[in-house]
Amino acid sequence: MSGIRLTSHMAAAADPLMHWLVEELDLTWVDGEWPDRLLSMSTGEVEVGWVCGLLHASRLARSDWPFAAIAAPVMISERHGDRPQYFGDVVVSNGSEAQALEDLAGTVFAYNETTSLSGYHMLLNRLGSLDQFERAVESGSHADSLTMVRSGLADVAVIDSTVMDMTVRCGSTDVGGIRTIESLGPYPMPPIVGSTTTDPRQLAEIHDRLVTLHTNEQSRRAMASWGVARFEAVTDEVYLTLASG
Repeated sequence: MSGIRLTSHMAAAADPLMHWLVEELDLTWVDGEWPDRLLSMSTGEVEVGWVCGLLHASRLARSDWPFAAIAAPVMISERHGDRPQYFGDVVVSNGSEAQALEDLAGTVFAYNETTSLSGYHMLLNRLGSLDQFERAVESGSHADSLTMVRSGLADVAVIDSTVMDMTVRCGSTDVGGIRTIESLGPYPMPPIVGSTTTDPRQLAEIHDRLVTLHTNEQSRRAMASWGVARFEAVTDEVYLTLASG
């Protein structure tokens, strides 16, 4: 599918899956720092992207965001319920005495960025406010939030459950020394979106190939290595509820 470009605004742990998808669908990968990747979508340099559902919902009414949801991953693990949904895992260090969020009053909360559904807004939705914390610190990424909790620079963070799954599967030490005390959700899985200014026949082909990848044994095994069972069709309506919530 020559000429169609793809980028990801998800955590770095998800990039290998996207690299595989680029090869599988014959797309072109667009790399860069996270702000640059998002800018490349807004300026029309990229036709397909994997983005946070809340970010997509909040930008749907903007003229510089001509994107529509195409499909979203369904994770293999049982807790994801064989549906395109995910959770925010509330994590603390193994040395923490906290057993629940209510035990974390007066502590430091690390979040990846304020636009993140999993890293920031899921906890805000759960608590109503972040006033119970001594302070909230922006880390810049889920990986950096994990590092802050492990090192004692923060007491708690909320990590995208798909990032947790992929990080464990790749053998990373990022999840060492931490434990989950609560899972928030489920929420709609971050969507793969396609530009509505692109030839609709090309978008339809990308959609059809995404949702049938799992029917090929080799592709199914490859996706399973990242904890993905399949891609399922999704629509913008699912994500609009995030903006209203």
